Amino acid sequence: MGSNACFQHRALPWRKVVATPMLACRRSYLAALCAGACGWLASDSRRPTSPRLKYIIAHMPRHANLPFHLYVHVCNTALGPSMPAGTTRGIWHAIYARPGQIVTGHVLLETGAEWAGVPLHKLGARAEAFERKALPGFCESHDLQPWGAMGDHAEIVHMAYLEGLAMMGVSAERGFCGRHTGIVIDWADGFSRYPQEHKPLNLIERSDGRFLLFPNNYCRFMDFHFTSHKRDADLAKYRRGENVYWLD
Repeated sequence: MGSNACFQHRALPWRKVVATPMLACRRSYLAALCAGACGWLASDSRRPTSPRLKYIIAHMPRHANLPFHLYVHVCNTALGPSMPAGTTRGIWHAIYARPGQIVTGHVLLETGAEWAGVPLHKLGARAEAFERKALPGFCESHDLQPWGAMGDHAEIVHMAYLEGLAMMGVSAERGFCGRHTGIVIDWADGFSRYPQEHKPLNLIERSDGRFLLFPNNYCRFMDFHFTSHKRDADLAKYRRGENVYWLD
């Protein structure tokens, strides 16, 4: 199946940024900060074996870029208690999450504000995602992402073949239909070291416009020129792999 157009990368026109006193001050601050950081790294007393540096290196990868940005709507309840009802348009371009946390987005809002930490359940592909509940009882954070972030080092991959595939839930409890964005989120540490618990999460746009982050065993990937319902009985016989294979 072809890629869904709403998931395709759309390049924004380049805009020239004119230096202002505020930008100049910010650049001076950043330059000083970088110089200080370089001096800190070069110092004999702060070499890379420093516990402090190890901590910083270990915790920085909680942020990760999406392989392409997504045009979304942010529910205004995530932006402040005095915001009017409705949504604000945004460009979702990166994620952040601590272990056990729901994945959150870095989103550029149409006002020009860059908002970090927009949770998955406050992001929708369109405004209508928050105007109705097409799937009652299936719109809370634990419904949209049943497994919290499984490590510190987030990794994101674009699986081109999956982009645009029709998706279905595998059981009545997780019943849904939608489209795969082609984006899969995983973690290089934590549960990924244990095959029986390793669950890469598929970013799916559900039919009502909500986003899901579901592991493979919650989903059916439907490529209609190939997949078939004739062997549905086999699904109940599948068991997760728990072996790690190494070369002798």
